[in-house]
Amino acid sequence: MAATTTTPTSIPILRFEATEACPAPPVPDPRAGLSANQIAALAQAELSISQDPQLTPEQREWADTPCLLRYLRATAPTKDTYDAQAALTKLRGTLAWRAAEKPHELTADAAMREQGALGKQVAHGFSRAGHPVLYMLPRNENSADEDAQFAFVLFNLELAIRRMPPGVEKVVLVIDFNGMTLAKRMSPAMQRRFVDTLSAHYPERLHCACMVNAPWFFWAAWKVIAPFIDPVTRAKVSFVTLDPPGAGKSRSSSMSSLSPSGSASDVSAAAAAAAASPPEPVPQKKPSRFSLGGLFSRSASTPTASAAADEGAPAEPVADGKLMYTQLVTDHLWADYGGDCAFQWDAAAYFAAVDAFLADAEAQRVARVAALVESMRLEAEMPVEDDE
Repeated sequence: MAATTTTPTSIPILRFEATEACPAPPVPDPRAGLSANQIAALAQAELSISQDPQLTPEQREWADTPCLLRYLRATAPTKDTYDAQAALTKLRGTLAWRAAEKPHELTADAAMREQGALGKQVAHGFSRAGHPVLYMLPRNENSADEDAQFAFVLFNLELAIRRMPPGVEKVVLVIDFNGMTLAKRMSPAMQRRFVDTLSAHYPERLHCACMVNAPWFFWAAWKVIAPFIDPVTRAKVSFVTLDPPGAGKSRSSSMSSLSPSGSASDVSAAAAAAAASPPEPVPQKKPSRFSLGGLFSRSASTPTASAAADEGAPAEPVADGKLMYTQLVTDHLWADYGGDCAFQWDAAAYFAAVDAFLADAEAQRVARVAALVESMRLEAEMPVEDDE
């Protein structure tokens, strides 16, 4: 499954395969640990979805129990209570948006291949806890059409979600700013559109984000969008400094150049097992005056339920720039970032692999919908018991 630095490859790792370094994540009981109020709210949400005649079988299959729990956590008024009506309102807003925008129907067609021709967003590999990894390389931006850019972002988010193995609901982002110029930065309008869409329609989907070599002008943009990002989400961001690709540095020297800032720790069961044999300590630089770690601390207000329930959000931000190496599988991590995978971009090979993966994922989705339809038919045919 894994490539090494002695075997260059252009085939992305899209399918999860359990290994010693990346064990199969546990599939938790969705009701485990919930309070009586939370269980009641979940049951109310499930009943509402199952009895809504306006929803298609496809929409009901999408709004499964893990999905409902994400929306319940995202709208929870307190850490121990859920608000079923607030969650259903938010979820129905997403269902309407998905029906209009159809992000799940985006395919690797000619338009998407044109957007991804230079490899500006690449799905490849997994974290030690099974989270799919999406690399984003702004230096490879090749389009000025913001609608097309946004569609490509949605395509990759939906691809990441389809890559998630059972028990995993979140994605890891590696955003590499090396070589990025002002001309290729995302406009403020695009930044706000991106943040608004993620917040409204992809709640509880970010595990962590590794910002590699962020330039000075990124901080100006960050100050604009940071107030609109939930403090829990901000606490999942880690800023790291690495030698630029092709600098001729070894992995050890690249790792030693990491600078610490606020980041999220993974306390899931799979990550805990991986952490039992952590890598050798890496010398850390003192944070520079540009390290905005203070921005990622929790707000002074009462923590939300999503903060308490989120396995990716620590009680306090962790000053650890080694996030990429402690959480990501080194056999999957690109050599440019100190990993053991000599991934080489080849658009034709990459999109051929994506096409094959999406065809298989779509077949599985169709089978799930068919099973749901059959279950609904059998339930409708069941005789109604007389109360007398």
